[in-house]
Amino acid sequence: MTSVRASAMALLSILVFASSGSADNQAANPVRERFLHEAPSAWAVLEEWDKELEIEGQFFEDPRYPQRKKLFRFARKGDLMLAEESGAPSGDSSKITSGLFALGPDYGFWLQRKSSDSPWVVLYLYPGDKKTDAGREIYRRYALYINPHDHVGAIPLTRLDKEEGFSWTDFQVVRRDGKEFVKASYRKLNHYRREKRSIPVSGYLILDPDNSWACVESSASLLELVRQGAQRSGHRVSYADIPLGRVRPFTRVESFVSWDGKNEQKSVFEVTQVRRATVDDSAFTLSGYGLPELVKRPVQTGWSLWLWVLLAASGVLALGGLFRWLWRRTA
Repeated sequence: MTSVRASAMALLSILVFASSGSADNQAANPVRERFLHEAPSAWAVLEEWDKELEIEGQFFEDPRYPQRKKLFRFARKGDLMLAEESGAPSGDSSKITSGLFALGPDYGFWLQRKSSDSPWVVLYLYPGDKKTDAGREIYRRYALYINPHDHVGAIPLTRLDKEEGFSWTDFQVVRRDGKEFVKASYRKLNHYRREKRSIPVSGYLILDPDNSWACVESSASLLELVRQGAQRSGHRVSYADIPLGRVRPFTRVESFVSWDGKNEQKSVFEVTQVRRATVDDSAFTLSGYGLPELVKRPVQTGWSLWLWVLLAASGVLALGGLFRWLWRRTA
């Protein structure tokens, strides 16, 4: 019994020593130190990069069927932004439909039209206190076609470490086409409603330190099987040689999804033009699309609302008293 206990203690000592040594080596990793020192401030530059920008491109949900491409347009001027997607899902160019999200100065909106000759129709309005929801919807749908430099899916890299159970696990230098990049690996938890539990995820980012630590490739894999959800997903990004401002803009985004962990389903977005924003401010209003503007209604404050309720109650009591007095008089 004593020998078994001694063996167990020895094994435990070895494991503790190995894990602490690994942690010390990771902490002393110069690649990790450079990443933690440079990347956060560089990503802050990337977050600001698309605030005065226009992007046009074409999107292929399945590169095997180029006739089914969709056109995409994005414009942003400070807090104002819009994203328009148009295409013919069936491949018939005579049946091009368009959808447009916009965040304006006073409200946001979601429009749709059945063809380039059809009028725009309002699908949803985001009133003043909810207008920023339109901007969140734009980034939820199109983040990879707006600013893939600093996003993993729809998650900005600056907020990645705020994800549930997140931790960086490894940093190393990788070389591609004679150029050095940094590969940062991580683990986190994804929550699935149908599973009613959190699933561990293993992923990595390949970053370019010479381009504001922009993301060149990302990948995330579930470490456990789920009933509904991709087993592996990620994207690969190509960049221009000439910078726009402080950043070399992206030219192509290839996204991949695998449901069985092996076979990949790919989609591609190709940039046809990127420039500083020149779009007119009317593009962020309903009237810019031939629709009537929203009528601004005065907002009732809490006190004025209660005042009207009290006045109404007093009126009802007064009428009740009057009818009771008349009834007694005639009785």
